[in-house]
Amino acid sequence: LFMIFRNAKAFSPETARFLDELPIARRSLLSFSVARDYTPQILQMLIKENIINITEEGRLFLSEEALTGHRLNSLYKKV
Repeated sequence: LFMIFRNAKAFSPETARFLDELPIARRSLLSFSVARDYTPQILQMLIKENIINITEEGRLFLSEEALTGHRLNSLYKKV
């Protein structure tokens, strides 16, 4: 999920993207029957942790500063 925001260069309110502009979980009905997609829950958790921020217009961006100081950063680097 972090790479999606990095590839979109969505790092600030000025460069933030609407959710439909990001390639997040666009699956067919067939793929839903095969595997559960946890992307919406992960996205909500990242928003709650202030790693993904939302602008007044509803656009999303990754806060690299918040990620750097968060415990998730060490987990991400191990993957």
